[in-house]
Amino acid sequence: MLKRGNMLTRTHFVFSVFLCLVLFLLNVVAIPNELLFLLFVIIGTVIVDIDSRKSFIGKIILFRPIQWVFSHRGMFHTILFGVLFSLIISFFDKWLGIAFAFGYLSHLIMDCFTPAGVRLFWPLWDGKIGFGVRSGGLIEEIMFVLLLLADLFLVYRMLLI
Repeated sequence: MLKRGNMLTRTHFVFSVFLCLVLFLLNVVAIPNELLFLLFVIIGTVIVDIDSRKSFIGKIILFRPIQWVFSHRGMFHTILFGVLFSLIISFFDKWLGIAFAFGYLSHLIMDCFTPAGVRLFWPLWDGKIGFGVRSGGLIEEIMFVLLLLADLFLVYRMLLI
């Protein structure tokens, strides 16, 4: 069964890891703990779908009350919520807040490719940004494979440095 509106978790995962590895290789900033940074990027990536009981993280019964209150692709799929959550995390650790924001934004970017789109700039603008990449379809499968290969290449490259 193909999900038509939601990018698959694995595609979100390989995309956020790709962006993170590129950031590490560019070495523009000195990230104190790259492994912890990567972990928070991944947490930021998957937490966006906490409002969907069909998602990887949303299947956890602990999050059912969130799903009763918030609709999927609603407030959690906005830059506003990503910034708010990231600021809360930044209060405890600046780098982890940045990592979380990085992952959160990567998820939103990927969801902009789906036909359902997202209200990225809500509440400032209520319009949806969406394109025609069907979840689980050929284009997403190609994106997933290319990103996975890119991730493997970047990890290999990092090991050589």
